[in-house]
Parts: sequence; C-alpha cells; structure tokens
Amino acid sequence: MLACGFTAIGYYVIPQEPLKVDIIIQQTGNNTIKIYTPTQVIEFELD
Repeated sequence: MLACGFTAIGYYVIPQEPLKVDIIIQQTGNNTIKIYTPTQVIEFELD
C-alpha cells in the first residue's frame, strides 16, 4: 500500500545501452499514479 504523496526515484538499465535513467513515480491522490520517464509519462489508477 502506497502512502499519499509517495514519491520515489529509481533506476533501470537498458540491456543494449547501460545508462542509468531517472524514473519518478508519484501518487497524485485518488488512487492515481504517474510514472515519469525521459520519453513518456504513464498514468494509471489503482484498484
């Protein structure tokens, strides 16, 4: 269970190109989470 206002910065590695990429995961309330990556913003709702 994520707490309201949860913010985390993580890293993932692309196999072909070992570079660290910032991923920001933010819960915006109302069970909605946004994931920010350098190329896109993913938004989805929790059940």
